[in-house]
Amino acid sequence: MNTRRVLGLAGLAASWSIAGPKLLPWVAPSLMPQPDWTGRPIAYTPANRAPRSNAPIAHEGWSLRPLADVAHRGRIIATERYRFDSIAGLCPWDIAIAWGGMSDPAFLRKLVLWQGDRFLMARWSTPGISFDELSRSFKNIHTIPADEEVLDRVRNLRPNDVVRMSGTLVDCIRDKDGFRVTSSTRYDDTGAGACQVCLLRSIVVEQA
Repeated sequence: MNTRRVLGLAGLAASWSIAGPKLLPWVAPSLMPQPDWTGRPIAYTPANRAPRSNAPIAHEGWSLRPLADVAHRGRIIATERYRFDSIAGLCPWDIAIAWGGMSDPAFLRKLVLWQGDRFLMARWSTPGISFDELSRSFKNIHTIPADEEVLDRVRNLRPNDVVRMSGTLVDCIRDKDGFRVTSSTRYDDTGAGACQVCLLRSIVVEQA
């Protein structure tokens, strides 16, 4: 085979390995692997509580400012490992958790869900619930595992797991340069700034 052609194919393969996972949901959603959605919708209404302490928390080169304590219950609809962005050392995993209409397996089967660039994204046709309800029925969470046990549990989460999780929503300032990461505390927001940043103290998968 021509060397130039080999190099060209290698370059194409490398480009696809980087861009392909981001493009696939848009150009060929039917090729995306789909979880086996089972169970019933999760009845849960999110509510924040006053943090156990307002004192800043030192965490691996960051200062975390508590905003609110949370105790969510819902269905895991996506997880994503991050290694190379500006907050990967602080928040190695994002988890997307849903309740209400967004946690209904019958509805989830109509969706293609994926995560990237710290967002949860979706494609669907003829949705059974309105976009306003959707926006109040899930959260994409940048997780700060409180310890190795929590990190290991997050690492082993799978879509469709029903979980109970507790932690503290925090704003974060990196000690060395003042770089900031802020958390949403609302449940009706969308787009940039709508993700939660959570110092995750506990997460447990409920038995089926």
